[in-house]
Amino acid sequence: MPAGRDRAAWHLGAEWRTWPLPRGVAFTDAIRLERIGVAPFVDLGNVAPSVGALDDAERRWSYGIGLRLGFERNAIYRIDWARSAEETAVTATFGTAF
Repeated sequence: MPAGRDRAAWHLGAEWRTWPLPRGVAFTDAIRLERIGVAPFVDLGNVAPSVGALDDAERRWSYGIGLRLGFERNAIYRIDWARSAEETAVTATFGTAF
């Protein structure tokens, strides 16, 4: 059964962020990438109709790697490639996961 939504869920994620270019890159005096980084990650979790059913629900996991682009210290753009047993996906978001 494909992953879906239900009334109860838990999720565990681990991500290791490293900044190979911690000082970033300047394109002009006004436009600068503050930091450029990468982040390998792994996620584990499941969903169920109720909290009591979480123990019996199938646990699913995925792994991947992401690119982190920081235009400011608190403005992080994320591009993530992730793989699981069900599919492979690419996502692009703004902000940190936690």
